[in-house]
Amino acid sequence: GGTETQRLATTATGIDVTGTVTVDSGTVNNVATFKSTDTYALINFEDSNSTADVALGAYADDMVFRLGASEAMRISSGNVGIGISTVNRKLEVAGNNNAGSKANFIRITDTDTSATAANPQGGIEFYTSDTGNENVTASIVNLYAGSGAGSELTFNTAPNGASGVQERLRIDYLGNVGIGTDTPSRKAQITEPSSGTNGQLRLAYDATNYADY
Repeated sequence: GGTETQRLATTATGIDVTGTVTVDSGTVNNVATFKSTDTYALINFEDSNSTADVALGAYADDMVFRLGASEAMRISSGNVGIGISTVNRKLEVAGNNNAGSKANFIRITDTDTSATAANPQGGIEFYTSDTGNENVTASIVNLYAGSGAGSELTFNTAPNGASGVQERLRIDYLGNVGIGTDTPSRKAQITEPSSGTNGQLRLAYDATNYADY
């Protein structure tokens, strides 16, 4: 009993515990409840190197993450907001980009230290859960160009009834744009692999006034 008494002490603002705390709730899902009559109900975390409070907790029906006095992230109705407290999409990143600060940029990092040509460095996939058609229907992929950290960006879509995406457009490491080819040799190159087509480029005024080239 003596050791436990020394580790648990009441203070003017609550209870201080020295050591670890283990709570066994048995079959009850809610292990602990923390309530506050203030605007926030927060739990602070500190270690030997902390210079500011790191906290998580509740604000109304939202879950908030704070660094010092500033809110860093919020989960609201299943939406995640970084740098914003009113979240409008599943993921929303907000920041002031004044003077090119890139405050709301998102970075995708490839940790491969021996990448070879055409190795994917990152990408975004669009997936459908439509019954019977569950698959990736489109993607944007960044490929390593194989020299001097250059890259090539591909845009890919899936045709109806297909089980995967196919490349439709590529911007290579020289800035050349290819449609229907993954090796464009001009600033813009359109290649039609099949013969008998009516033209590869259409300039149109409306649905009935156009010219094919």
